[in-house]
Amino acid sequence: AYDKIFMNKINLKRPLQIKFINEHGQAEEGIDGGGLFKEFITKLCDKIFDPEYAFFRENEKDRKLMPNHLSKSFENYKQMFKFFGMMVGKSIFEGCLLKCTFTKTFLNRLAKKSNQLDDLKEIDKQVYDNLMYVKYYEGDIQDLCLYMSYTDSNFGNDHVVNLIPGGSEIPVTNENKMQYIRLFANYILNKKEGEQSKAFVEGMHDVIDPEMLLMFFPDEI
Repeated sequence: AYDKIFMNKINLKRPLQIKFINEHGQAEEGIDGGGLFKEFITKLCDKIFDPEYAFFRENEKDRKLMPNHLSKSFENYKQMFKFFGMMVGKSIFEGCLLKCTFTKTFLNRLAKKSNQLDDLKEIDKQVYDNLMYVKYYEGDIQDLCLYMSYTDSNFGNDHVVNLIPGGSEIPVTNENKMQYIRLFANYILNKKEGEQSKAFVEGMHDVIDPEMLLMFFPDEI
């Protein structure tokens, strides 16, 4: 599907005619009057959003989907996410119901709305609770040995992300802890999978006018 549609720059605002090929390499009988397209898009999206493929992951709260930061290990992950967005956009365009359910944080990205600190509870309750612990810590926050950085893990390899220039060398203090909380949450909510989300949205906008999407609240999308 990626090779046939994305690489050939097919205009998805026009109808797609789908033909299935059986295990013997022969075209199956039948003319696509809409049913084959719906079967194709449903099966395709089942694969796209299957967490086993590592492009999307489920949150712990209610198993809703969001981009997986580990997808960066794929060389063409940006193109793939743009293709995924095009397919979801095409599904909406054609009125095809998909089984996938996205987190509010990801839906906010589709509706061009920013995520706030409280949204963190939906995707990582433990991190949210840790940040609240820092916020209301009554002693000297330097007792916790925190720095203005975030340690990201990618298949066992740790990567330090500075929340401010030189952040890995700057300790979190009582004076800057609110800045730390805000930047930490913003990184997880808006930057960690930011490239994937941006590419996905670009793909959707190839099929659906952005102004049309802005008419809806994130949950309505």
